[in-house]
Amino acid sequence: MNTEKYEANLTKIREWMKMNDAGSLGVVLEAQIALPVENDDDRDRVWTAIRAIAKMLPNSPIRPGAASKLSPEVQATLDSISNGVRTAARSYFNAGMSTLLRMHGKSGGGLYADAEEFAEAEAKKIVNDLKRRMRENIWDGTIEGLSTQTFPVPEVNEEEWIVADSTPGAPLADNAIGVPVLRAKTEPYGMAFECNIPLSNGTDAF
Repeated sequence: MNTEKYEANLTKIREWMKMNDAGSLGVVLEAQIALPVENDDDRDRVWTAIRAIAKMLPNSPIRPGAASKLSPEVQATLDSISNGVRTAARSYFNAGMSTLLRMHGKSGGGLYADAEEFAEAEAKKIVNDLKRRMRENIWDGTIEGLSTQTFPVPEVNEEEWIVADSTPGAPLADNAIGVPVLRAKTEPYGMAFECNIPLSNGTDAF
């Protein structure tokens, strides 16, 4: 293994350990990472040992298949979030909610077999959504960025909207085409709103 690939692999492990708890294996991994290497054979031996140890970690950074296209920092963040979601999902499932939770229709639509199956499904759902948010520039891939996500706001052409009387039952202006009238009224469980939109023939649609 050449130096460049070896350092890239070590960076992936280091970033994962910054964001995730490796438990007692953390000390072992740190010791392996600190071992001196002088040539490709040394790097091969050390990396083989690191891989074997890392595979024992929960939500291990060592995965089968193609390598992640995400940066080590972002992948470590997603792994940390995924671990948190799994823990919360297991607790929720085991709190007597198991018979209320159904799988997605594409997965059969039945009940989850156990807490682990539910936890894996929820973690995968959250991670996939976060990856989509990154592609859409909603989230920057950091833990801090979760509190400053920029979700798109639907655009409204204000020139096409007319301010209408908000009094319940008030008639709409003759030229109020496509104008929503927001009317609020108190309900026992909060605020209820009705949207009064005139049709093209001048009648009201509710």
